[in-house]
Amino acid sequence: KLRSLDKEAKLDAQEHLERAKNLLSGRRWLEAAAELQGLPPDLAPTLRDEVDYWLGTTFYRMRRNYGGAAQLLLSVAKRLKGDRQADAMFHGARALSRADRDDEAISGYRDMLSVHPHSKYSAEASFLIGWLDYNRARYQQAIGSLDEMLKRYSSGTFAEEARWYIGWSRYLLGDYAGALPAFENLAKKSGLAGSKGLYWSAVAQLKQGKEKEGEALLRKLAEREPFSYYGQLARVRL
Repeated sequence: KLRSLDKEAKLDAQEHLERAKNLLSGRRWLEAAAELQGLPPDLAPTLRDEVDYWLGTTFYRMRRNYGGAAQLLLSVAKRLKGDRQADAMFHGARALSRADRDDEAISGYRDMLSVHPHSKYSAEASFLIGWLDYNRARYQQAIGSLDEMLKRYSSGTFAEEARWYIGWSRYLLGDYAGALPAFENLAKKSGLAGSKGLYWSAVAQLKQGKEKEGEALLRKLAEREPFSYYGQLARVRL
């Protein structure tokens, strides 16, 4: 009889968990959190971990309790494995960053990469290590971290972003010659990215006193797309 009652209790908790996940998928954050927080603390360990993971995920997605999200996700990650562990570690670190705890976030990303160097979050985590330093005007540290990122993950969206921020960090440090290769690489792209690369290539040339080369690039951009954002910046600078 006790076994039957215990099984029934676990089933009830599982049903509450599934209901919370459905609420979460419908962006009904507060209801999902209430559903999960209403479960008893003495659940079976595996189920308790599942509840904590989804509660941390709910806090993260509702954008109101990043500290709570980080605590839950990073704690439960120690007992998870595989993709679920990588997910918890990544979003736990991301929550720390959104709570303005960037040094802890960087440490969290590094921990994740040491365990899961090839997860679907790994390239982004490696990029964010450098971006967080860039965002705090620690440009030299950002360049080093982003260079390291490109050694591991040399293709994809985050690799392209990393190359831009390396160039832009060098530009902000006054290293215009060092910034130029990143801008020229970007200028080969199509669309807005290519326009941005061409414009800043021109400016980097001008900053080095190469007026002829810089003005030629500005004219090329202004003639090619006179009414785009960077095309108009080029016209103004000319």
